[in-house]
Amino acid sequence: MTGRKYAALLAMQSLQRASPSRLKNLQDRLVRRLYSHALTHVPLYRDMYRKLDLRKTDVGAVEDLAKLPVIDKSELRAVSEEARIDEGARRETDLVTIRTSGSTGQPFAFPIDHRYDQYRKAQSLRAQLASGRRLFDRVLRLSDVDPDLRGRARSKETGWFRRIGLLNEYHLFPDGDMETQIAEIERIRPDVIHAYGSTLALIVARAREHGTKLYSPRLILTDSELLLAQQRKEIETGFGAPVRDIYGSYETDNIAYECPKGGGYHLTTDSVVVEILIDGAPAPIGEPGDVVCTVLHNLTSPFIRYRLGDVAVLAEQECECKTSFPTMRMVHGRADDYAVDAAGRRISPRSFLARFDALASVREYQIHQLARDNFVVTVVPASGALGDDTRGHITENIREVFPTADVDIRIADRLDRNIGGKLRVFTCALRSEPHDPASPEVE
Repeated sequence: MTGRKYAALLAMQSLQRASPSRLKNLQDRLVRRLYSHALTHVPLYRDMYRKLDLRKTDVGAVEDLAKLPVIDKSELRAVSEEARIDEGARRETDLVTIRTSGSTGQPFAFPIDHRYDQYRKAQSLRAQLASGRRLFDRVLRLSDVDPDLRGRARSKETGWFRRIGLLNEYHLFPDGDMETQIAEIERIRPDVIHAYGSTLALIVARAREHGTKLYSPRLILTDSELLLAQQRKEIETGFGAPVRDIYGSYETDNIAYECPKGGGYHLTTDSVVVEILIDGAPAPIGEPGDVVCTVLHNLTSPFIRYRLGDVAVLAEQECECKTSFPTMRMVHGRADDYAVDAAGRRISPRSFLARFDALASVREYQIHQLARDNFVVTVVPASGALGDDTRGHITENIREVFPTADVDIRIADRLDRNIGGKLRVFTCALRSEPHDPASPEVE
């Protein structure tokens, strides 16, 4: 399996310098394959496209995607898993389940096959290498994927890779204990730190409060949430290292990576088709619009014209690095308020949002912190009433970080969204930091 990942990585590396015509031909071929497969084997898309009287020959190039409807997470969650995955994959027993972070308020899980799992891992590594990571770097990843990885960073690599130091990564869950995270950074002394921007901004603030000098890596990578200009400045000043951002989601994997030359974010057009739309039509170059993605290699759980709820701008100029991939700039993106713990310290809400992923009976949720020990959780149940066991899990999830918290669980038919239609999953009445992580600041 690992061999498949590195074979895919080598192919991806060569495509970064491919001609625009070669990349366009590749996209067209992959779009044809994906559309034909979804129309034939995925009930959700088959029913959707047949209602529009679409046939296999109707989508043969990237431009033809405009014939298809745009969908979002709510629409995918409204149907069964059987309806949105490849019919043949239902019989497979070794599929890999991907769970979203729930940062948009809609936890979501979907299966992928091992072929695509290896491809997405290669694509993730490609973005990191393009951003400045080196093969023999020691990397510390502050990851919210596994809450059991707290307290002490651990390596996930085994075998001869670990013995020779190739692709050496340590993982640590970023909970509210900033001192532990600072100590682990000093102990590991990584070449690269990879984490959410909000997590690193909190570490920098804590070190500044205590007069602690942070260990300076060669490079910092951020991903999965909007990196604000003020956050970037604080992180680069606090760690004494440049920040490179990677844009993507659990559903789409890496969409774009920030060019070290400063030319914006390079779109990985060999992996996704990115559309920037205004009222359903292509946005003119230089004007902000909704980010809509078509994932080209995931045939088990296709995402075709999938609206992310982010806003971006296609860049006008060619990047000086001469990479073939076009560029864009982020405007709005996924960014949550900070929480405030019992000691008055700011912590990332992702330390407990990660635990909401497994609540299958919750369609959407929104958390509001009224006081240090007072939370209101508004829930839209997946169906019917919310069971006592789910209510208990919600309370436990918050009390694991806030042991004395009073948790008021409320039921709603729908949740309010902002003017751009995006749900802010976490808000805090106690927030007092000098910048607003939800502000529409442009990088």
